[in-house]
Amino acid sequence: MEELRFLTDLSTSKLEAHLRGLKSKGHLMEYDKERRAIIHGSYVVRTQREILNYLTEFHAKYPLKVGVQKEELRSRLKGAKDPKLFNHVIALLAKQGQIVQEKELIRLKSHQVTLGRDLKEIRKKMEQEYLKAGLQPPYFRELKEKLKDDSAYDVLELLVGEGVLVKVKEDLYFHRDVIEGLKDRLVSFLKKHGEISTPQFKDMTGASRKYTIPLIEYFDKSQVTVRVGDSRVLRKK
Repeated sequence: MEELRFLTDLSTSKLEAHLRGLKSKGHLMEYDKERRAIIHGSYVVRTQREILNYLTEFHAKYPLKVGVQKEELRSRLKGAKDPKLFNHVIALLAKQGQIVQEKELIRLKSHQVTLGRDLKEIRKKMEQEYLKAGLQPPYFRELKEKLKDDSAYDVLELLVGEGVLVKVKEDLYFHRDVIEGLKDRLVSFLKKHGEISTPQFKDMTGASRKYTIPLIEYFDKSQVTVRVGDSRVLRKK
């Protein structure tokens, strides 16, 4: 605002009046109220078009992917590199019903993943494998070798995008029902005892350290627990 006042040589009241008029007509848009950051409406329209074009090409190239990661999309744009401007444009597109944001994934509203018979069978096998394996699932590279299908990774990404599988660390995934079940037991234990040590958590899972360490670190990252010394306690909300 200070810069605008200097450039226009208008008083604050006159400048505010002009800006209100331009915003009401859609010529200007304020995308950051804290900074009073304003952008021309045509730039927003151009950025919206750029996002829609990118998503259209992305879905055509990767039909089995649910959507594109939000930060990846922002990095691909020529405009809207500013996070708040980007979020503003994304919110406008979502409000207009042109895109859908599901957690960190963004897709065109019209995009739906359709699997052929073969991929449906792979999807079913993969979900069953992770559900049956419980807290000691195979690492994905091992499962891929077992399935002997190059489409396994695409199906994996689909299951993660749908929230059926949860990525705990690189190449290590768990079924969401297994994770939620363990989370409930962990929270219940912590509410009763106040803290849990790594050996106690290992006993709770009945799994080896190659699973228990990534799992407890996952709950730390998910804001469920926080490490205090060698133990974990519930993170305060």
